Amino acid sequence: SFRGGGSGLGIIRSQDAGQTWAPSFAGTEAYEYSTAVHDFAFSPDFATDQTVFAATWGGLFRSADAGQTWAQVEALYNGTFGAITDVAVAPDFPVSGHLVAAGGYGGLNVSEDGGQTWTGLNFSLGELTYSPDFAADQTIFGGRGDGFYRSTDRGLTWTGVLSQSVTAVAVSPNFAADQTVWGGGQAIHLSTDGGTTWISRTVAAEVTYIWALAVSPQFAVDQTMFAGTNSGLYWSVDGGLTWTAVPEYAGLSISRLAISPQWPGDAVLLVGTPSGVFRLLSADPSTGLVKEAAEGFAVLRSGVLALSDDESLLLAGTSDHGVFGSLDGGHHWQPQGLQAGNSYYSIAALAISPDVANDQTMFAASASGTGIGASIYRTQTGGAAWTNVYSTDYVSSLAISPGFAGDGTIYATGNNGRVQRSTDDGATWLPLPNWPPDASSRAQKL
Repeated sequence: SFRGGGSGLGIIRSQDAGQTWAPSFAGTEAYEYSTAVHDFAFSPDFATDQTVFAATWGGLFRSADAGQTWAQVEALYNGTFGAITDVAVAPDFPVSGHLVAAGGYGGLNVSEDGGQTWTGLNFSLGELTYSPDFAADQTIFGGRGDGFYRSTDRGLTWTGVLSQSVTAVAVSPNFAADQTVWGGGQAIHLSTDGGTTWISRTVAAEVTYIWALAVSPQFAVDQTMFAGTNSGLYWSVDGGLTWTAVPEYAGLSISRLAISPQWPGDAVLLVGTPSGVFRLLSADPSTGLVKEAAEGFAVLRSGVLALSDDESLLLAGTSDHGVFGSLDGGHHWQPQGLQAGNSYYSIAALAISPDVANDQTMFAASASGTGIGASIYRTQTGGAAWTNVYSTDYVSSLAISPGFAGDGTIYATGNNGRVQRSTDDGATWLPLPNWPPDASSRAQKL
């Protein structure tokens, strides 16, 4: 699920380090909002106990078979809308059974018996992250809009230690020795004394939110970490003091990061975006394969298709998840744009320029699935960027002129049932003249 949303694709699992994916949500189907998955937490002994938790808007779920089947943690469920948005498992979980879970409606919850019973706190917090030395220091960190928080009594009480908005938290793998923690917000906030004092560093001028942080397991040696932001992926080799952009992700919103426990020997960084999961496969992100798209990420519902005149490009419009494109007749698909749109909006119509190979122009109509409201979007970059060029009550169909390259003409249904026309490549729209005055004469399809 995209950050903050109440709908999603459900639990999707990969067994090859994120290269291919398939739905794996058996046991969650009967629970409303369980398709909105916001967080996962794996047992530190996952290789042995196969235990993983999933935080969803339908409650907290637990799997004991590596995510093949799931059962709701009923002790934490508090009604028909049991939103859980964050979950974290202690490094000594197999012994202590300690885990924490939080949600926008239920506050912060602490369990010391593997989730059988919970202590609820009247305190909301996200980005829950344990100290790697939790068994000794009993420390957990978290963040929210008004700051960075620390608990030193196993999550029962919390103290604010930084009064800056925090949307991402990371702790050094060597915390017992270096006492290093990071909080990401509009900037990177860095502490080397466990959160008592802080310094701040700007990632880049265009970065206004830091959504995710990932630290190299070999941080003591390589000082490497990554930041997923509202405007791309960045990496640092000096512990977060200075940052370098990974150009292939420029302008893309990065919502989640996951780094291989064997990094850099196993150089895999999973990069979660509204367009799906990508893999960075180089320990030196200035070279090598740094943006490999995952395959088979989800099965999506599609109600509309469009094929280019030369049959080289096939587009599919989906419900809630934008436009996807195929260059091999539908055998393989990649996100083609509009993946970060509003939930409950579907692609109702598509149109491809007859000269798309040269002008890279396509149109998509996005319509509300819950009421009135629709927009026509245009891309002139083959899907890399889309612009809203027209909004109305509904759009059910698009038709593009065979001579579009010369006349710039495209038609759409909408605006109280009238046919709308643009003769300037979609920049402006006007209704066709002399439309029948009868209000029941609605145009449905072109």
